[in-house]
Amino acid sequence: PNDLWLHARSITGAHVVIRTAGHSGEVPRPVLVRAARLAAQNSDAKHSSLVPIDHTQRKFVRKPRGSAPGLVTYRNEKTIDVNPKGEGTGNREQWLGRSLALPSVPCTLFPVP
Repeated sequence: PNDLWLHARSITGAHVVIRTAGHSGEVPRPVLVRAARLAAQNSDAKHSSLVPIDHTQRKFVRKPRGSAPGLVTYRNEKTIDVNPKGEGTGNREQWLGRSLALPSVPCTLFPVP
């Protein structure tokens, strides 16, 4: 329930899930930035210099009944801007909705097509 879900904001692409093995806690910044880069690299904006990536806890992601394949809605997201080419550190974050207060936990990255 505390897994983190990431996807390029308003852009077609794959989502990435950071598995936290059920631990509540903050995902380490380098893991979050790497996962955001994976989402950016697997989006239609992969050739851009900066791609906004939304992330939220997996429990806040829903697929509306009868919606097109791949369409989801989500809430309580934060946005991080990353360079898909791996340059920079994703230094601008914007809080949207409720904050995700998560302390540090071990995680595993799973890119999902």
